[in-house]
Amino acid sequence: MLIKTIDELKKYISTIHKNTSPNTLLSFVEGAEFKYIYPFIGSELMTELQAAYDAGTLSDDQKELMKLLGRSIAYYAMLDALPMINVNVGDAGITESQGQNFGPVRQWAYFKFEDATATNADTFLDLALAHLDRNIDKFSTWAGSEAYMESKALFINTPSELSKYMNLQNSRRAFMALQPFQVRAEEFYIIPSLGDKLHQELKASLLKPAEQTPEQRETLRLLKRALAQYTLVEAVPELSFTHTGSGLKVLNDNDGIKDRLSISMEERSNLASASRARAEIYMEDLRRFLDTVLQDSEADPADNQQAFTPMDNTGSVSFWV
Repeated sequence: MLIKTIDELKKYISTIHKNTSPNTLLSFVEGAEFKYIYPFIGSELMTELQAAYDAGTLSDDQKELMKLLGRSIAYYAMLDALPMINVNVGDAGITESQGQNFGPVRQWAYFKFEDATATNADTFLDLALAHLDRNIDKFSTWAGSEAYMESKALFINTPSELSKYMNLQNSRRAFMALQPFQVRAEEFYIIPSLGDKLHQELKASLLKPAEQTPEQRETLRLLKRALAQYTLVEAVPELSFTHTGSGLKVLNDNDGIKDRLSISMEERSNLASASRARAEIYMEDLRRFLDTVLQDSEADPADNQQAFTPMDNTGSVSFWV
């Protein structure tokens, strides 16, 4: 565990009572790491951090990362502890703890505390992931991890780029949660429209952006607009979202938070419908552009090496990379 003592936990959440038994909250730390942190950071980097932490050999860069991860883990552990720490399980069944000098918290105060805890946990995880992205050259384990490499195979492969098309406030946590849906949207909508050959050529061009032709760059720009909206169409039925004052937020896996803050079924339906409508408009823009490029290439045989035939899976002429 990256938090081993109650003093370390209190460093991140100072309101923890001084007489709190270490086992009361620390028992939730490891579960929070596996539940909330590992899926985004990856087991490789977590193992590396744990080894350096245990040996007392954290580098300056790792220490900066730990400041953010530690806070996130502390808040996630508190989030998971909240529904359980006032309940005891024994031979008499389930009983509720009552202190002589303490009364039960009012429901509105509990919900406000729970919401703030979840927001802090998500925010500090996002800050930790952003720190990794900014310092990718200093975290080779992260750069080579499955969690990071999977995102680089996508057409839209950074949180900032995805946030151009949907207001996710550059959240890497939201970006990574949406990755499977971007893959699905690409398979369902993009590949059938482009054809396998053009799709593969565009994917290959992502590895050498400096060598992309003007036509490739414009095709990718138009494609990404549609892909982002189709991604949202696929994600809305399965992920939990809420509207904040500054955009759309993907909620974490805490069931209480999801049940209380998630947008309604009607809002989900409206969001999916609006996203699909935008996606279809953007796809039509892409089709018109590809048709124009094809017509130009047919009118000028000298340009044929740069031309491509859109929307055809079988033996189409395509621009050369």
